[in-house]
Amino acid sequence: MKYPDKKELCLPLLSKEEFTELDVISISNLLNDNQSLSRNKFNQTHKSYSKKAIHEILNYQKEFGLSDFATAIHFKMSRNTLKKWKDLGIYKG
Repeated sequence: MKYPDKKELCLPLLSKEEFTELDVISISNLLNDNQSLSRNKFNQTHKSYSKKAIHEILNYQKEFGLSDFATAIHFKMSRNTLKKWKDLGIYKG
């Protein structure tokens, strides 16, 4: 209701039967594309990911042959987080 002009952009994500953490992040990015840097940084420190979301992120990285740096930029997260997931063996892809 706040952003009627962006409704069309969000409809494909909102019409999905299963809504994941990555969908929430995608919608948030679509709605708040011009956030201030400090607000964006604050939001980044309060994200959490399920194992399913971690697998989706790491599968995306593998599918497109991205480095940790490129993947981190795409998902707006830390390279260290990606490395930690791999080191902990959370992902076996």
